[in-house]
This record gives sequence, structure tokens and C-alpha cells, in this order.
Amino acid sequence: YPNIETIVIDNYSTDKTKTIAQQNKAIIYQLQGNAAKARNYGIKKTNGKYTLLLDVDQKILPNMIQKSVETFQKTNIDAIIFPEKSITNSVWSKTIALEHTLIAQNSALAMPRFFKTEVLKKLGEDENIVFGEDWDLYLRFKKQGFTSNIVKEHILHTESNSLSKILLKNYFYGLYFKTIAKKHGTKIFRRYTV
Repeated sequence: YPNIETIVIDNYSTDKTKTIAQQNKAIIYQLQGNAAKARNYGIKKTNGKYTLLLDVDQKILPNMIQKSVETFQKTNIDAIIFPEKSITNSVWSKTIALEHTLIAQNSALAMPRFFKTEVLKKLGEDENIVFGEDWDLYLRFKKQGFTSNIVKEHILHTESNSLSKILLKNYFYGLYFKTIAKKHGTKIFRRYTV
């Protein structure tokens, strides 16, 4: 698909993110903050009709954009859900991969990644939520009556092979779990177990 605008929101990383983004002709913005703040900034800056939200540990397959745009054009949906397929080789991260597989099979739990930009600009992500901001977006998306479909194509998600990194990430998320639980009550337990 030829009409792709790539926007990278870089949290002042010290790796080669900026160099790689420049080599791939991406538009780069540096912004300090959480994932929701970065996504909102990118959404504000985009000129596209559709917006795919990808995290640093996610990768799409060739022709995914083209197939997705065709799906948008053939249907009247507002977002597309790609099941996640985990890339991992450790026992610890395989448990997370199993969770992703089970979620991918349940349309009530899987979340969209590709949206009509106008929908994202209307809803945005809640920058007060550090963990579960994408799930919060999806709950508000459904509440507003927007629609989505699950497609066969997968997003590849690289899982950490380090038990200490997995535990630290889950500990960090646990610190912020109460924020999203307070906002959505028991609905949140359908998606997350801490």
C-alpha cells in the first residue's frame, strides 16, 4: 500500500530508534510521557484516514496495511482487531503467549489496533491511565457504538525472555491497576488478571 505515513513518538530513547526511524523516512517527534500521551500526540499529528497504533515490541506483516484498508473500504466498521501472535522462547514468556492466544480467540477481549482516524481523534486515550489505556479506549469505543471486526492477519508481539523483566513490568502495571479498575469497575477483570 503506497500511501503510508509513519510517525514515531520517541521518549528520548538512547538506542538507535531515531536513526532507524530516519533511515525509514519516518516522521519523528520526541516527547516525554506515557504510552497514552505518545499515542495521542501521534494521532493529533497524523494526516491519514486510518491510523494503526503499534508499540515498540510489535511488528506487522507485509501487505497488512493494504488488506486492512480494503477491509475498511468494503465494510462500515470503525476499527480492526488483529490477534497477537507472541514471539518467544522462554518458559516464562510462553505463559504470556498463551494468554495472548486465548485473548485473540475471544472477540470480547481482543482490542483493535487499526482505527478510522476520526474515531481516534474523537476518543483519544486517557493519559491518566498508565496500564490498560488501550483497553480503556476500547471500552469507550464500544460504549459510543463504534464497531470493529477481527481479521485473520496477526500482529507479532515480541515477549521478554527475562523473568525479572516480566515480573518488574507486571509489578509496575499492578501499581496502576487501581486507576483503570476505579474507572471501569469489575468489567476490567474480564481482560486483566494481576
